[in-house]
Order: sequence, then C-alpha cells, then structure tokens
Amino acid sequence: MEGDLVGPVIPPHILAKRKRKAEEAAAAAAAASKSPPTEDPDSKKRRTVGPAPPPAPLNERSSGYPDDDDNNDSSSDDDIGPALPPGAGTEVDQELAAQRRLAMFAEAQATKADDSKPKRDEWMLVPPKSEDWASKVDPTKLKNRKFQSGKGAKAPQKAGRDNSLWTESPEERRKRLNDEVMGIRKPATQGDNTKKPSISAAEAEETARRIKEYNEKNRNRSLYDQHKSSGSIREKEDNPSARAFDREKDIAGGRKVGHQQKKEMLQRAAQFGDRFSSGNFL
Repeated sequence: MEGDLVGPVIPPHILAKRKRKAEEAAAAAAAASKSPPTEDPDSKKRRTVGPAPPPAPLNERSSGYPDDDDNNDSSSDDDIGPALPPGAGTEVDQELAAQRRLAMFAEAQATKADDSKPKRDEWMLVPPKSEDWASKVDPTKLKNRKFQSGKGAKAPQKAGRDNSLWTESPEERRKRLNDEVMGIRKPATQGDNTKKPSISAAEAEETARRIKEYNEKNRNRSLYDQHKSSGSIREKEDNPSARAFDREKDIAGGRKVGHQQKKEMLQRAAQFGDRFSSGNFL
C-alpha cells in the first residue's frame, strides 16, 4: 500500500514515462518479430528493454563490430537535477591552472609579509667608508666634546683596512677563509705592514763598533775606569762576625768547613740556650 512507504519515492510522472517507453519497446519488438527489420542509418534506434530476438539471421549479419554510438545512446530525459557545466579543458590543464593560482597567492602573501616587517635604513646597515666623516666637516664649527678629545679621536683611518667583513654573507666568508688558507689573498685582519725591515746582525755589530771607537776617541774615561786603573778599589776581607748573617756567603756555595771552624761554630751554638732561657726571679 502507498501509506506504508517510508523514504523518498520516484515521482509518478517519471514512472508513467518509463511505463510508456516499456510498452512502446514491447510493441516494437513484437512488430519486428513479425516483419524483417529495415535498416535505416539515419533513423535513431529505440532502446529495447527485456529479451529480444536477434536483428537478423546469422548468415545475413555483417562481420564488423557494432557501432559504439548505438550502445552508448541514452536519452537525456532520465536526468534529474541541474547538469554540470562543460569542462574548460583537460584535467592536466585544470591542474596547472590551479597550481598557478596557488603560486600567485603564496607570492602575494610573502610580499605582504615583507612589507609589514620593520626595515632599517641603509646608513644603519652599511659600514662607513675609508674616509672619516670629520674630514668633510668644518673643524671651526665643531665644539670640543669629551669623547673626541682623546689622542686617537681625529686619527685618520687606515687605508688598507677592509670593511667588507661587516656585510659579508656566510658563502663569502667561507670563500675568503679558503683563499687565505691557500695563500691566494692576505688575511683580512692583517693590515698593511708599513714598518721598515729589521736591521741585520752584521749591521748592528758594525754600528756598535763605530760607536765604541767614537767614544774612546772623543770622550773622557769614566770615573769607574779611572779608579779601577789606579787600584783604589780593593776587595775588603770578609769577616762573618762583623756583619749580619748572609746565606749566600755563609752556608751556600758548597764550601768545606774545617776542624777549627767547626769547633768555633759549636761554641757559638752552645750560648743559644743562655740567650733564650727563661729568667729566675726568686
């Protein structure tokens, strides 16, 4: 019964349409079985529903395959709902177009992000050039400030100094270090060596000899040389009892102690007890 149906139901007009087509197909099949079919290539074949006799006897059939258009022929009356729009191209073209749209969107987002980031001015990122900025300013208009009053405040910058180390990239730094190791270029931290080469030992010895000859010829003798030549400087005899203890002279040097000296040392040591003993007040 119709009241017991639950869920979606095919509309009645579609059912009536299908029933009418089935009846027409059955009538056509019955007519075809009574009379031999006439082949008309221009006429469109009707869709057959259910079993049907072969269109012709086996001896009258053609040896070729049937046309694909007859099998794939379908009426558009059975379609329900809006139809899909026709494709603009193949699937490969659609995929390439989608990738191009994604690439353009990503590029636009990256450009927008770069513009939103804060940027520094060029004078804050690039190091100063070899010339000093003070050389371009009139010195009469500058006031004396403490941080410029030092000895090297106005010293000119070295001409051989390389300022590219401040802005070099990791690849440039790696290449520079490789060139320095291979000896292709000088180390960047090493400035120009403007000092004169050192004097050789032969030249130094010759200079000392000429100075000595000049002093002996044109200058008077020193007081030390005069006293030494006259014999007034004599070495005094060392008397240990008349001076303070001297480790270098008394016990150092590995000198041998005789029997008499040993006896005198023991006698002097025997008096140490009297010097440091406690007093008796009773």
